[in-house]
Amino acid sequence: MNKVIAYLNMVLCIIASLALGNAAEIEVNLNFRHEVGGVDSFDRSKFITIHSDPGDNEWNHGSGSAVNFTDDLIGDFIDGYDVYFGRATGAITYWLTNEIEEDPTRPGFSSLSNVQHWGNYARNNYEANTAIHQYEAKWGRSIVAGHLFPFYPGGSNFPGDPTSSRRCGPAHAKWDFSTADTALEPWGTATGEYMARYLKYFHGGPGETGMPRPGYFTIVNEPLYWLSGLHDEPPAKVFEFFNTCAAEVRKEVPDIKIAGYTTAHPNFEVDNFQRWEERWKSFIDVSGDSMDLWCIHLYDNAGQQGKQTYRRGGNVEATFDMIEQYSQMRLGEQKSFLISEYGATAYDYEDQLWSPWKDWLGLKSLSALMMTFMDRPHLIETSIPFILIKAEWAGSPPHGRRLMRQAWEGEGETGDHWVYSELIKFYQLWSDVKGTRVDSYSTEADIQTDAYVDQNKVYVILNNLEFTDLPVNLQLVDRYGNQPQSIRLKHLYLNDTGTAPVLDDLIISSTNGLVLGSEGTMVLEYTFASPVLIDQSSIETKYYASDYLKEITSSTPLVFDINGVSHGSYGEAVLRISMGRNHGKSLKPTVLFNGSPLVVPVDWKGDMQSQKDRFFGMLEVPVPNELLQNNNTVSIEFPDDGGHVSSVTMQVFEFSAALEHADTSLIGQTIALKAKANNKYVCADNVDPVNRTLWANRTAVGGWEKFVVVDAGGGLIALKANANGKYVSSDPGLNWSLAANRTAISGLEKFTWILNSDGTVSLKANGNGQYICADRKLNSSAPPLEANRTSIGTWEKFTVEIE
Repeated sequence: MNKVIAYLNMVLCIIASLALGNAAEIEVNLNFRHEVGGVDSFDRSKFITIHSDPGDNEWNHGSGSAVNFTDDLIGDFIDGYDVYFGRATGAITYWLTNEIEEDPTRPGFSSLSNVQHWGNYARNNYEANTAIHQYEAKWGRSIVAGHLFPFYPGGSNFPGDPTSSRRCGPAHAKWDFSTADTALEPWGTATGEYMARYLKYFHGGPGETGMPRPGYFTIVNEPLYWLSGLHDEPPAKVFEFFNTCAAEVRKEVPDIKIAGYTTAHPNFEVDNFQRWEERWKSFIDVSGDSMDLWCIHLYDNAGQQGKQTYRRGGNVEATFDMIEQYSQMRLGEQKSFLISEYGATAYDYEDQLWSPWKDWLGLKSLSALMMTFMDRPHLIETSIPFILIKAEWAGSPPHGRRLMRQAWEGEGETGDHWVYSELIKFYQLWSDVKGTRVDSYSTEADIQTDAYVDQNKVYVILNNLEFTDLPVNLQLVDRYGNQPQSIRLKHLYLNDTGTAPVLDDLIISSTNGLVLGSEGTMVLEYTFASPVLIDQSSIETKYYASDYLKEITSSTPLVFDINGVSHGSYGEAVLRISMGRNHGKSLKPTVLFNGSPLVVPVDWKGDMQSQKDRFFGMLEVPVPNELLQNNNTVSIEFPDDGGHVSSVTMQVFEFSAALEHADTSLIGQTIALKAKANNKYVCADNVDPVNRTLWANRTAVGGWEKFVVVDAGGGLIALKANANGKYVSSDPGLNWSLAANRTAISGLEKFTWILNSDGTVSLKANGNGQYICADRKLNSSAPPLEANRTSIGTWEKFTVEIE
C-alpha cells in the first residue's frame, strides 16, 4: 500500500506541507550551501558503489541456460543507475594460489620473473577486452584487498571455526610465505613484497597498458576477527605485519594510499572499553604513522541468536567520533576512512533460501548507514555496500547479499536465468541524486535528513531510524520565492504483510499528509521553475576535546576542554557526547557549557540497543551560538557510577546570514520554569480553579509547578500543565494571560521557544506575537504571566529545570 496517505492540490508556495499534529518538522533552506571540510556536493563515486570491479567474471553470462536477463549486464547496471566500482579481493589471491611460483633462491618469497610474466599476461588480456575500458573512469576510488589467508604468515596455525557456517581458515597456496621476523626481514616482508609486485605488474599506471591501478590498498581483510578472536595472536604483532607490508608496497608503488586495519566488528565498549584499548587504540599507536587512511566495516545485525542489534544512528556516530578524536590527539590529524564493507548481517537466516524479505533486512540498513557517512563527506574516501554480483562460489544455500538471483528463486517464477534481486531497489532509489548540498534540519532525531540542489532540481532525502511509521511536515524555504512545479516521490519501505520491500515511484501534487514508512527511505525530487540561487552558506567545522575516555563516577563532573573554536555572528553548535554504559544506567547527564546549563534531549539517534550487552551511542546537545568562546569548558555529570564518556566533540555551523532552526531538545520532557523577575517558580494556580492562570509565586517545585513540553508543529511548542492535564493558552479573553485551560492545541496554545545567550529561555505567544512576561507591574510579589512585551528583558526570562 502506498505510504503517502493523502495527496492534496499543491498551493504554489514554498511551504511544502501543512502542519500534522505531532509530525516531525523537516526544513530545507535552499539558498544556504552546506559545506564541511571544504566539501559541499554529493560525490556519487564515494557513495553509490558496488562491491565489484570491471573485470569481475560475474558480469558475464553463466553457463548453459543460466544467462543474464540482458546481454549487457554491466552497462545496464553501471550506466543505468550511475554506479561506481568499489573493491576487488579475488585476483590478488587467485594469481598467488594458482600461478605464482616461489623464488627458488629465496624460500617463502615470490619469483619476480614469474610475477612479471603473469602480470604481463593479465594486462594484455585486459587490453584485449576493450568493452570494459569505458568503465575506467568509475574505478578511480576502488580498493584492492587481500584475504587474510594465504597472506598472513603461518596461516596453517590458524584453523577456522568449525562451528561457523562461514568460509574460514587458510586458503590453499602452492607455497607458504616466509615466517621470518628479524631486523633484516621484519614480520611480513615476503607478503608485502608480493603485494607490491602484484600492484605494480598486474595493473597499469597512467599511460600504461592494463587495468588501472586502484586508488587504495587495504592489505588483508578483518584480521583480528580470526587471529585474535578465534585464536591468540597478539594484535600488536598483526599491526607490525601491516607496517611491514605498507613499507614494502610503498617501495614499488609509492602513489597508492594504504589503509587498515579493516575491522570486522568495532565494538569498542566491550569489556568496559578494553576492546578499544587492545585493538583500535593499539592500531593507531603502532601503525598510525604507516597508514594513509583508516578502514572499517560497519554492519547492522538483523538476526543472531534471536537478537537484532543495530549500529545505525548513535552507535555509528560514537564509533567514528572515538577514532577521530583519538587520531587527533595521538597523530594531530583526523585521517579519512574507507568503508570497504557495510550493510546488515542476518546469521539466523543464512541457511534459508533467498526471499524478498531477506533482501529487506539488508536494504533497510543501507541508506541509514550511508547517510551517516554522507554527514562527514570530507572524511569518507569511499563507502561500499557489501553487495556481490552473483557469488556463485558460495554454493547452496545461495549467498544472502547478491545483486542478482536466478529466476527460480522467486516465488512463482521458473528458469535458471539471472535477474535483479530486491537489492537493486537501493540503486533505483538513489539513481538521480546529485548536486550541491544545502542546509537541512529535522526536529526528530530518528529522521535522517539531507538535501542537494542541481540547477532547477532539488533532492530531499529522508530516512527513518524508527520501527514505526512517522508523519512528516516538509518545508522548503527559498528566500527569493522560486516555486516547485512538480514533485517526484521515491519511497522504499516494507509492504503491509511484512514480506517484501516496495519502491514507490510517483508524481505527486503535494507532500501534505506525508508519512515515512517504518525503517523506510524517501527521495523527493522537486523541479523548480528556474535554477535555485545558492548565495548563502553554512560552514560546518568539527572540534575535538583535548581528552577522552573518562570513567563515570556518580555526581562527579567530568571536565573536557574544546579549544581553538571559531564562530561567527550567525550560527549554532551541537555538542556530541558519546558514552558506553550498562543498561539501566542513566543516559542523561547534566551538562554545563562554559558554566551555563544546557538542555539535554531525551531522544537519541537510533534505538536504545536493548539487545546489545551494553549501550554505546552519541548524544547531541544543542549549544547556543552566544555561548561559544575561543576556548570552551564542558562539564558532564551523571547521577550514578559506571561506564565511560568515550569522546566529546562539537560541530560548529557558521551562517553567512541569520538562519534559525527549531529547538526541540525539550520535547517530551517535564520541566519547571523559574522567573528571573523574582526567582520564583511558575505555577498553574488554583486561585482560579476554572482557568488555572499561571503565576510566578512558588518557592519550590510540586505538581502544580510542572509542565510537559509538547511538539506543536511548525517548530513551535505547547505546554501541558501537570496540575490538570490541560494545555497552556495565551488567552485573549483574559487579557492575554497564560492559563492552563485548553483540552487541545490550536493557535493560542502554541509558543516559540527561545534560548537566550545567558542560558535562560523566553517564550513568544503565537496568538499575538508578544513575549511572555512575569509582570511585576501587575503584582510585584507574585507576578502573573502575560503575553504583553515586544522585546526580551529580565522579566521575560526564565530558567529551566528538567524534572
